[in-house]
Amino acid sequence: MAETYPPTFARFDFLKWFRAVVVSGEVKAIKPNPEIFHALLDTYAINPRCAVFIDDVPANAAAAALGIHGIRFTTPEALRDELVRLALPS
Repeated sequence: MAETYPPTFARFDFLKWFRAVVVSGEVKAIKPNPEIFHALLDTYAINPRCAVFIDDVPANAAAAALGIHGIRFTTPEALRDELVRLALPS
């Protein structure tokens, strides 16, 4: 829900690391609906080949179908290793 994001954003400092955020309650779409990924890519003019989708469930097929690289989150260490492998900041 859109109204739950502001207090979550205030509570967790790491959310400030992200330059682009799409709140499902604001765009009225949730994963795996491709519309949520289109909202992110279109709103922020992101090339999907330059995007990474991180989730704790297996990589989302809708994101992959758009060319977004999926990472299944298992541990912070594994995520860091994959981000380093992709030459992204960790």
